[in-house]
Amino acid sequence: MAYIDINKNTNNDTLRPSRELSSSIAQDFRDALRSFRSNPGFTAIVVLTLAMGIGANSSIFTLMDQVLLRYLPVREPDRLFQLSPWDPVTWIISCTVLLTVAIVSGYLPAARASRVNPIVALHWE
Repeated sequence: MAYIDINKNTNNDTLRPSRELSSSIAQDFRDALRSFRSNPGFTAIVVLTLAMGIGANSSIFTLMDQVLLRYLPVREPDRLFQLSPWDPVTWIISCTVLLTVAIVSGYLPAARASRVNPIVALHWE
């Protein structure tokens, strides 16, 4: 693993990446290119997946920009309101939902495991 060296200048202390870090990144890049050259099918799938993800991301952002971020043509904009993540009711509801999901996701595997007979489980191992 490459670390960052702290090189002291006469003026101030600065953080500069070490030569080992830059050579490690260059080696990783060369290995990735070699892997892509040896597997053209995999390379095509990777490029298509990235292209579709970037395209979907930009189209969703454009849609949200037009719908949510631009000013809406309303007569009385002062009557509009917005919920923020720091709204106490929204925060309590979010925490309650996340806590419920965490409890259920921990309880279900434990409930299934408690139904297993340990003697039978050890016998089959």
